[in-house]
This record gives sequence, C-alpha cells and structure tokens, in this order.
Amino acid sequence: MSGHRTARVLVYTHRWLGIVSGVLFVVWFVSGIVMMYARMPELDPGERIDRLAPVEVPALRIEHMEIPSPYTEFGVKGIGEGGAIAPPATITNAINDALRPLGAAEILQSPATPRRILEAIEQAQQRSENVIEKRNPWIPAFAGKTGVKDTSP
Repeated sequence: MSGHRTARVLVYTHRWLGIVSGVLFVVWFVSGIVMMYARMPELDPGERIDRLAPVEVPALRIEHMEIPSPYTEFGVKGIGEGGAIAPPATITNAINDALRPLGAAEILQSPATPRRILEAIEQAQQRSENVIEKRNPWIPAFAGKTGVKDTSP
C-alpha cells in the first residue's frame, strides 16, 4: 500500500510542478513581450548628465625614486623596453628553423650576423662528416653473407 501511495504523491507533485512552471513561463514570456513593445521613459542628454554621480578626481603626485639594482654592475635596470627584447630572439629562432634541414646548425648568440650563420653551417657540416655511420639495428650484420650462393641466371 505504501508503494501505491508513493506513486500517487509523485504523480500529483509532478502535475503541480508542471502547472506552476508553466504559469511562471507564461509570466516570463509576457513580461518579455511587454519589455519589447512598451515604451520606456527616455531622457534627453541634459537630463542624463544631471543624473550622473559626480566624479572625484584625486590629486596626483608624481615622484621619481632611484633605487640601484644590486644585481647589475652599474646598478642599472630596464625601463619597460619589453618590445625591444623579443624581436632578436624571434629572428634567431626563425634562422634556426631555416637551418634545421642542414643538420645540427644552430645559432645561440645575438645578433645573428651572416658570419655567425656561415660558421654554424660549417660546424654542422664538419660534425656530419665526423659522424660514424650507424647500421640499422633491424638489419642483421650478416645480411648478404649467408653463405648461400646465388643461383639465379
């Protein structure tokens, strides 16, 4: 009997929640229609300015403080020249990307002068000449030396 009673409570609860949510949806929908088509009071620019809150600008005081940096030789610091730091590194990375097909050519110093680029290419060529050819580990060392004579015509 309790299972039947629980089912009945669930059915009634579901029904009334549906009715209430439907009524709330209709009220919400109608208020949206009213907001779309009802004229709102409009203020002319003079009335808008009159109703603005006053703006308080605090008094500014600009001071220069010089605190030498303990990490540099002369105590100098940067002054926000962040835009001047990234381009050389970006250009050097682009050059390194262009040199990548040549082997291990890489430039690690800035500025990337033509002399440094040529030196990096020459060093990469010297390294590639000094590298001992490695055998493919998947091909056995005795490949082609099986002792079986080739009898094909």
